[in-house]
Amino acid sequence: INGQLSGNDRKPAFSGQAEWGANQTTTTLAADLTGARPRIEIELIAKSYKVEGLRRKPQAKRPAPKIFKRKKVKQLRRLFSEQPLDLTSVGNLDLLLRIQARKISIAGLDLEAVDLDFRQVEGRLTLDPLSFKYAGGVVGLKFALDTSKPAPDWHVDLKAKRIDLEQVITEWDKAAQIGGNLNLVLNLKSQGNSVYDIAAGLSGDAGFAVDQGWVPNGVDLLAADVFDALLTIPTTRENRKLNCLVARFDFEKGIGNSRILSMDTDDFSALGGGTINLRNETLDLLINPKQKKRLVLSESSPVRIFGPLTDLSFSKMPYREAAKLYGDIIIPVIGISDRVLGYLWDAIKPAPGEESPCYVV
Repeated sequence: INGQLSGNDRKPAFSGQAEWGANQTTTTLAADLTGARPRIEIELIAKSYKVEGLRRKPQAKRPAPKIFKRKKVKQLRRLFSEQPLDLTSVGNLDLLLRIQARKISIAGLDLEAVDLDFRQVEGRLTLDPLSFKYAGGVVGLKFALDTSKPAPDWHVDLKAKRIDLEQVITEWDKAAQIGGNLNLVLNLKSQGNSVYDIAAGLSGDAGFAVDQGWVPNGVDLLAADVFDALLTIPTTRENRKLNCLVARFDFEKGIGNSRILSMDTDDFSALGGGTINLRNETLDLLINPKQKKRLVLSESSPVRIFGPLTDLSFSKMPYREAAKLYGDIIIPVIGISDRVLGYLWDAIKPAPGEESPCYVV
């Protein structure tokens, strides 16, 4: 440590250089412990910063989904806990934290161009901004929490552009089954004291798009016999090209209705849609695959994905029945408009000189 320490035991302050291991930071710290609610201000500026001691737990291998008829069970595991969250520290301490670093390595992940401004004042917590470069792309996050009300207000605004999806999955799960450029947009608000309350009150929109990607050739995209027509196409390619995978859901009080759910490869396209109900933790989606290079005359049946989020079922649905219940999903998509994509339209817009199959002019 090389710097200046000033103040007293109630108002200490430090300004200077701090170094430990390979980390070097320019540090400014000031604290005021005289009031009922302590106040601490910290600013860290570093070329590089490595956080030791944090390790990601390996994820258990999840079995591939199969088509089956859901059996009756006595009690299903709840996804969202109703246990109240402990937010007392938000109101008991005022904390201002500013971090700027060219590179931060944490739990094996390398984040570059990190800019963080965290403020926790009088029961209101804001993260504005948190931005960094990761996996070849850019992530920007704004987060706000107001605990001054009986039911705290929550707001998250996340935008991620052109993230290498294969790298992310490989670093976190070690078993990538999809790759490409990931673009992600979340703009959600809610109120509540528990995870369930927050999920059940979510309003806003959420969407993602993957372009210029791949999926393993012959992979069970939902289940082997669902896409049996697709798999009749002989090929020696190791991967199947994924031109575009795009989805957007609009949420209102915990219920998300799809605006678009579309997938396109060189061999087939699929249009889907439906509802995610976070209030009762259920899902009801229909996927309608269409083969492009047809060697057989049979139609690919629409696939329904439904049931509790912790115990989903997959089943084929007769085409006529699907057309009656999900008419808009059966109709082919000619083009995806900016009105349907919302904020995703800007996220998937390619840089000058680049192309994106998801970006429709």
